[in-house]
Amino acid sequence: MLVITTPDGYRAAANGVLLREQLCDDRSTFIWMHRHPIAAYLIGVAVTNYSVFSEYVPVPGHPSIEILNYVYPEEEESVRAHIPQIIKPFQIYNELFGLYPFADEHYGHAQWNWGGGMEHQTMSFMGSFGYDLLVHELAHQWFGDFVTCGSWQDIWLNEGFATYLTGLCYERDLDGAWWEPFKRLTIERVMQEPGGSVFCYDTTSVERVFNSRLSYSKGAIVLHMLRWEMGDEAFFRGLNTYLHDPTLANGFAYTPDLQRHLEAAADTSFTEFFNDWVYGEGYPIYAIGYRSKPDNILEINISQDPSHVSVGFFEMHLPLHLIGHDRDTMVVVHHTHQDQLFTINPGFPVQSVEFDPDRQICTANSIITHLDPAPSDGGFSVYPNPFNETISISHPLSAGPMTVKIHDINGREVFRKVVIPETAKTIRPNLKSGTYLLTIHHGSETFSFPLIKK
Repeated sequence: MLVITTPDGYRAAANGVLLREQLCDDRSTFIWMHRHPIAAYLIGVAVTNYSVFSEYVPVPGHPSIEILNYVYPEEEESVRAHIPQIIKPFQIYNELFGLYPFADEHYGHAQWNWGGGMEHQTMSFMGSFGYDLLVHELAHQWFGDFVTCGSWQDIWLNEGFATYLTGLCYERDLDGAWWEPFKRLTIERVMQEPGGSVFCYDTTSVERVFNSRLSYSKGAIVLHMLRWEMGDEAFFRGLNTYLHDPTLANGFAYTPDLQRHLEAAADTSFTEFFNDWVYGEGYPIYAIGYRSKPDNILEINISQDPSHVSVGFFEMHLPLHLIGHDRDTMVVVHHTHQDQLFTINPGFPVQSVEFDPDRQICTANSIITHLDPAPSDGGFSVYPNPFNETISISHPLSAGPMTVKIHDINGREVFRKVVIPETAKTIRPNLKSGTYLLTIHHGSETFSFPLIKK
């Protein structure tokens, strides 16, 4: 129970339900009661000359849920116009994750002068009332309040979830128009630097704990990739068993708790996934080469260049869009090792290949190379790949002089050398770590090889 006494003319907003308001002389006393367990940092009190109004969320088979709003009088008209935006997201969360955990009380907003918001249980403090912030703070009532991260190392269980749930609203609300931009911008934010883990190893730094790139954006895109790996049914079922686990609900959770529930829902191990994507740093950059063969056969070779040394290889299911003259299809391949060759028969000649068109994977700057029209590799091979310093070129016995060129991911030529097979079979390009394209120009033919420098 919170008992708050203020000068007359002021109103107090807090957690739970306002039991009564008493006026005595020139002071007012507000008595608030919250009947649910609450983490200490989620208790909040705000006092000023608030205007108060309510909005209601219809809930099938349940009384409507009140949204109680404490706002500055001079901004009431503007805020009243924004609050109805939250009704559809509220219903989306109810449907996906179960009824609002504090439906026997209410949900509310208290306006404050700080930037952003704070998800105080049942009463979020709001610096503004845009769609993004409204749905983010509401999401925390499930992920962050009902189940709270057990340590600051696991802050992504709060912020990564609230960020991804904002994306789920963009997917299911506003005609879905903002879903693709949300995924693109979230991935681009992660790609701003090559390192950084979702799991927060340094809890002495407030800047790191609440790092928007890692705890928020990368945490969100990790959830998106788990959804891709698991499928919608298993993913959302796993999140629901996590939320409503009696040992976690109205209490605290850690990253292994989430992993355990997702593994049970998917009936598979996510140890490698969590080691790579949650505890490890960086992301993969892919080099994909494809070549058409007779009888509609397509050969696809895939390698990757991890952006950070903490992860040697990201094992993932990769979506490929195969496009023909008047037909197309989506295929998924399981990428388990470097320089992996896949042979696919889509039933039609493939003219082009598009990698991850729906942005399921946290990656960027990947190279896709069409190795046609050459009918073969000409008998040439390039190894090792990935390489450290030296590249060996195996060639046909009849090969004459050839020009070897290497281009970076932006198409810039970074190496060129004329190689005489009789006198030289190796090259030593001075390259930075990354993904490249090596081409061998032999007579009138050109042969291309995706290349990774460790």
